[in-house]
Amino acid sequence: MPGPDGMCYDGYEPLPDFRDFMYWKRKLAELQKTRGEIMAGKVEHRFTPGELMKIRLLEHEQMDRLCGSDDENPVGNDKECKGDNAAAAGFAR
Repeated sequence: MPGPDGMCYDGYEPLPDFRDFMYWKRKLAELQKTRGEIMAGKVEHRFTPGELMKIRLLEHEQMDRLCGSDDENPVGNDKECKGDNAAAAGFAR
């Protein structure tokens, strides 16, 4: 049964022991490798233009929730809202 984010476990392999430190260390190395491949342009996505727009709108909505409007900043971390993270997401404030 899918969770609130629409994702679910496919049951292909047994669940890992999430309390195991080495599991998280291996997962971090795997994610860093994948990130490096993405940054190097070796990984291609298969999102449709509509899906990319939906992702961008959801990210923008999340940024609005976290940072507030241009006139107010309830989080109080102006660097996060106006700096490199926002620009990297494609919508600097």
